[in-house]
Amino acid sequence: MRKLISLFLALLVAGLTATSSQAESSISTIGVGAAFAPIAGHGFSFRKLPESGFGYQVGTIFWKNGGNSYFNIGGEVLYVLRHTRLTAFYVPAGIAYSYDNQLQYRYDMNAPYASHEYREIDTRISGGAGLGFAARTENWDDLWFSLDLVMVASENDILPLPQFAIHYFFH
Repeated sequence: MRKLISLFLALLVAGLTATSSQAESSISTIGVGAAFAPIAGHGFSFRKLPESGFGYQVGTIFWKNGGNSYFNIGGEVLYVLRHTRLTAFYVPAGIAYSYDNQLQYRYDMNAPYASHEYREIDTRISGGAGLGFAARTENWDDLWFSLDLVMVASENDILPLPQFAIHYFFH
């Protein structure tokens, strides 16, 4: 965890000292992609990352397999600290809801061929805030990768967790 925090801080310092070699008006601000984000939602994602001020990201996923299902939706507000042609630094704060419905089996050791089915349902609301870094690739101008380090509060836990996302931004 210490290495992850050190890497994140190094990227933050490098991005804040970077300068833009193109006009700021050429920066794409609307993107779609995928995210694994405890406070912005897992799955398909939409992000608005403006050159300055406030933006947002929303994400959702739903899957069903037989008797099992999972649903997650989340959203976060992004306050942009610095946005250049190659990097962006921002403060994310958001909330997410997840629903997990799993069919489980309990076996009776005295009757090995008898099993009892039961449902295990887990719902969770989590929220948090942290620091975020996004960078685009040199080869693909509109493909951005982001890594956020957020403090997430859920039920009785408060944990520092990473968020990962990849977005294709439109001009």
